[in-house]
Amino acid sequence: MASLLQDQLTTDQDLLLMQEGMPMRKVRSKSWKKLRYFRLQNDGMTVWHARQARGSAKPSFSISDVETIRNGHDSELLRSLAEELPLEQGFTIVFHGR
Repeated sequence: MASLLQDQLTTDQDLLLMQEGMPMRKVRSKSWKKLRYFRLQNDGMTVWHARQARGSAKPSFSISDVETIRNGHDSELLRSLAEELPLEQGFTIVFHGR
């Protein structure tokens, strides 16, 4: 299983991009929208994020904590921001529990 994950981490283009890291806009409300940098760690299971690309580490999360990812404006908040955020760039991460 670990070998399969390592193979995917070195060949899947989306995973390679996430390992390089990228800025994304984190949205919690209509007034709270912040640019954050996200990077998939080498273990392929942990996502690190910070205010700056080389900034101090913030709490990371495990992808095993993610229940589902909804593409597009599939949340009430993103639908309310449809004019501001392009549909093809929006997604919602739903975590297990709270």
